[in-house]
Amino acid sequence: MPTDKLSRRIKVLKQVSIFEETRGETLKIIAEALDYEFLEKDKTIVHKGEIGNAMFIIESGTVKVHDADYIFSVLKEDDVFGEYYLIDSEERSASVTTLEKTELLRINQETFYRLMARDINITRGILKSSVGRLRRMNEVEEELARKNIEIENRKKELLDLNATKDKFFSIIAHDVRSPLGTIISFFEFLNSNVEELDKMEIVDLVKSIYTSTDRLLKLLDNLLQWSRIQTGELQCKPENFDIRSVVLSNIDLLKMNAEKKGINLYSEIDSKTMVNADVNMTNAVLRNLISNGIKFTGQQGSVWVSSKRTNGKIAVSVHDTGIGISKENLKKLFRIDLKHSTPGTEDEKGTGLGLNLCKEFVEKNGGRIKVESKPGEGTVITFTVPLK
Repeated sequence: MPTDKLSRRIKVLKQVSIFEETRGETLKIIAEALDYEFLEKDKTIVHKGEIGNAMFIIESGTVKVHDADYIFSVLKEDDVFGEYYLIDSEERSASVTTLEKTELLRINQETFYRLMARDINITRGILKSSVGRLRRMNEVEEELARKNIEIENRKKELLDLNATKDKFFSIIAHDVRSPLGTIISFFEFLNSNVEELDKMEIVDLVKSIYTSTDRLLKLLDNLLQWSRIQTGELQCKPENFDIRSVVLSNIDLLKMNAEKKGINLYSEIDSKTMVNADVNMTNAVLRNLISNGIKFTGQQGSVWVSSKRTNGKIAVSVHDTGIGISKENLKKLFRIDLKHSTPGTEDEKGTGLGLNLCKEFVEKNGGRIKVESKPGEGTVITFTVPLK
């Protein structure tokens, strides 16, 4: 065999996966054992379902790998197919047919086994190649597993985003529209009957308008902050501050709401309890939690804030002696995909968004939030804040 033709065959064999660890002298023996075949256009080389027991190298021309009319791939000069059938005979998974006049080099399993018996280096090369292939397959499987985890995480993110979108639409369609409609109705009634109404009736209407407007303002504020979190606009900016002063300022802000229901509202946090967190986010969390405590506590009850140090953090707890939460409803908390809003002890309305907002703020500051409650025995909501 001419040297240039033999060199070309050896070069092609070096690219075959089962021979990638085989030495040059051994490849020369295999190259010399290859049989030459010439086929006209549209000739089927192998049929799907027949036992595969040979490897083919395309010396010139092109072939298609197909199942009936569906083409899996087109192979051309120096491409190889059927190499693994040399090691283990199996049914062909597809047919191979020439697309033009094609020259092939072929070696069957019987010839290959005779070569293996003569030269142990062929077996050694195949074993090394197989180990490498298994290693690569394991790496591919690990990569696929990692990609699957990423896909599942992305799927969860998309489901959460979809739930958030649905929540926004639900709030805008119902919770924003409802108080606006109420306010407009009050104004229409007031406008039509202002001359017939006495002073106390006007005062009552103004109070109702104020209540509806105040609720709408709080809702819009929560919606704005929630949307800024989801779009990444609201950044966490930690700083050192005394959390007791933030608690006291919120108690002072909500004192009037508590006094209307005869609720004892106070703090048990030690002075100079320094933490490191975003002060605005922490302020929003405390305002929401204390406001909720007042909302769900009846006349002459108590709402208070306490704290304790734990694992390098401050655990801040907002306690109330209110109506508590059932086990079923506890499971619904922090779920943006579920509509859950319970009226307060005096039918105060909520949006179902406040606790989700608190959770986002707490976690952005590296903390955790949990709820403990029993119906009729009150609720304790605890969140952690990093120490100074």
